[in-house]
Amino acid sequence: MEIDFASLLKNVENSCDPSPFCRPVEGPAWLQPQPNAHCDASPADAHRATSPADTHPGVSLAGMPYDASCTKKTPGARPYKAYKRKKAREDAYRHGKRVSSAKKRVAAMSSAIHHRTTLSSGKLPAARDGYTSKNNTHHPSKDSAHNWTVQELLEEGFDLMQWDGCTPRPLVDSTGRIFAVLAGRPKDKTFEQDCQAVYTKMQTELLGFDLKETECEHRRGSFPALAVGVSYGNGQREPARLAAGETGPNAEGLCRLLNDPAVQRVASYGDSAFEMWAPKLHAGSARQDVHCPPSSSQEFPKSIRHRDTLNLAHGWCGITALGRFDHTRGGHLILWDARVAIEFPPHSTILIPSSAILHSNVAVDSEEVRASFVQYCAGGIFRWVDNGCRTQAAFERADPVSYEKSMEDRLHGWERGLKMFSLLCEVQQ
Repeated sequence: MEIDFASLLKNVENSCDPSPFCRPVEGPAWLQPQPNAHCDASPADAHRATSPADTHPGVSLAGMPYDASCTKKTPGARPYKAYKRKKAREDAYRHGKRVSSAKKRVAAMSSAIHHRTTLSSGKLPAARDGYTSKNNTHHPSKDSAHNWTVQELLEEGFDLMQWDGCTPRPLVDSTGRIFAVLAGRPKDKTFEQDCQAVYTKMQTELLGFDLKETECEHRRGSFPALAVGVSYGNGQREPARLAAGETGPNAEGLCRLLNDPAVQRVASYGDSAFEMWAPKLHAGSARQDVHCPPSSSQEFPKSIRHRDTLNLAHGWCGITALGRFDHTRGGHLILWDARVAIEFPPHSTILIPSSAILHSNVAVDSEEVRASFVQYCAGGIFRWVDNGCRTQAAFERADPVSYEKSMEDRLHGWERGLKMFSLLCEVQQ
């Protein structure tokens, strides 16, 4: 007896109810049928269900609603999400929005290897009120413009600090006070790329600048130096932005530099390092509402020995080295009062009290290039704020009694400023 299995199977299919999987299911969204679970879907249809058109939220192959969020994630989703997270972190660093966690900061500070010097910070030639410093650059053996080499400095009894430009290292005076910090740079490699971009943009803008003679030849050396930002002095009645960045012939180019994200990131790192290593000093600047230090961009083979006497005496100046040079052969930062020469690699930042401490640089080779991005703040701005946001003469005329009391109190301004420096024992706890 022969059996027609094809006809028998067809009769069974016609007599059976549709599969329960083919009928709409009442209940929450997660109970709704999925596209690849439809009983009428052929293997080709199941494969096609992974396409964007067939997996559109709210539509199944049978036209029935379902929750598309319940579909199984594809294997490639995790690597892509990891890439997006990494990209977001890099973008945050690039725009200066990411700050190290408190735990990372504490670990970095407590584990940093310090360098102890014989410097007595209290004897630095600062004015008694602490707003400015005295211009004392005398050296017994050679003229201040002499092109010092590392070997000559070693023969003079200076210490040589070898530095990788990344690992933070505080400099400590004879009393355990941190008076300067080799702040280094972030571990993120895009920071170095941004530093290279800053140098390139500075060079590009410099080609179009109309420089005055005083902007190329000055007491710091023979190299172009342009300052922008808020300052106070030279007969000003109130703090104001320097004309070079506002109405001068180079204002447009300087504005482009200051608005550049790479420049802002370098400046942000210097400010973060300042807050990390000298929080009391940083907070004191913030309370005065003047913690937006002007910046100066410089291109030079070397700088001669000098003090930036009009800067706040106990304030810290952030210096970021740029360019292409061998930091083991040249470009060292010399701190004369501390008798130390420091290797200063490109793309790294060092914080020093540039007003009170005598400093300069070792020259780089003739085929190398070096520049600096510098952040500082004029001490006169702090005096103006302490005078009630007016000149000293106006303060005396308006309130002679308060003026006399303030002048007496300012005799200890430099001492109060030094107390804002962090102690080594504080950061090692």
